[in-house]
Amino acid sequence: MEKILYLTFDDGPSRQTTEFILEILGKYNAHATFFCLGENMEDFPELHQKLMLSENQIGNHCWKHKNALFRGTGDLLFDIERTAEFTGSMLFRPPYGRLWPWQILKIQKKYKIIMWDVMIPDYKSDLDSIKYMDRIFPAICNGSIIVMHDSAKSRNQLFSILPIFLKHFSDKGFRFESIPLDI
Repeated sequence: MEKILYLTFDDGPSRQTTEFILEILGKYNAHATFFCLGENMEDFPELHQKLMLSENQIGNHCWKHKNALFRGTGDLLFDIERTAEFTGSMLFRPPYGRLWPWQILKIQKKYKIIMWDVMIPDYKSDLDSIKYMDRIFPAICNGSIIVMHDSAKSRNQLFSILPIFLKHFSDKGFRFESIPLDI
């Protein structure tokens, strides 16, 4: 049986992390899904282009990283559509992973909402990444969707965690794939 993990990165593209992520993924022949913010794709067109040309999937993470629970549905849908002009993707992940049931119903008419099994809090500067990895690795299994972050806030932790993560699971026979549309 094939062993596959779906690694995802939220919030990019970022000048501090995107190229590093692409380089490390390449070393492990790994593919991922980048849930990008529209404003970042607009601000960093060269990184947006690199992501689009890579063998990775691009997903929609709204225009700005605003919590949908504090937004009107029309405003949220406008942001999703605006971002879709950059991503061309039918995959959507809400910032903070939060949506009201009525927002889900509206979004699902056009987009596939992708959540996760495991969140790696690489955005926390006080995280002891080695201890955390020892604790979280047993929770990851075939088909898990894992979230890391493509942002300046996650840079230091990500630079430590991502190579360890990819090596550990590659050594265990896992492949890293982009999220398929039919998941």
